[in-house]
Amino acid sequence: MGSSQASLEGNGAIILTYPDEPINLENNLDVTWGTTIGLKWAEGLHNGGTPVIDYTVFSKDSVVLEWIERQIGVVGTAVTLSSFNPGVTYTFRVKSRSAFDFSVTYSNEVSILAASNPAQPAAPTTQVSGLNVIIDWTPAPNDNGSPITSYKVFIRQNNLIYSEELVNCNGS
Repeated sequence: MGSSQASLEGNGAIILTYPDEPINLENNLDVTWGTTIGLKWAEGLHNGGTPVIDYTVFSKDSVVLEWIERQIGVVGTAVTLSSFNPGVTYTFRVKSRSAFDFSVTYSNEVSILAASNPAQPAAPTTQVSGLNVIIDWTPAPNDNGSPITSYKVFIRQNNLIYSEELVNCNGS
């Protein structure tokens, strides 16, 4: 003889879907040095209805150019990776994983050169030539993965220090 009244509200349902990809992937300069590279990122805006469990970091280098899983199961939004080849640029991207599945797309990509400060050059020698002083030195023996593009010369006169950056010079 008609319809009954509507039932009371149920406890609801959460419809799960893919989590968003991580955002703001960047070089963690507090960690990156030499053959160790640090990355940090933020969780995507939507987790797909269930918390993000972990992340997978992918990398490719400027030599092979193929993406590989560099680190799986990263808990948290930062990672420190090691054993990179000096002088090689590596590009990274990250995926999120929830109980539903991995994010469909990757984070932004970031490229990082594995390098550290160059070795110290040998002590310079000086010669006076009229009103000029000629400064000569042997270039640094090791660039530690990144070409040396300039030298900075410091001159001390009467306990005052002056400096001059010399660009595109090869030790003189």
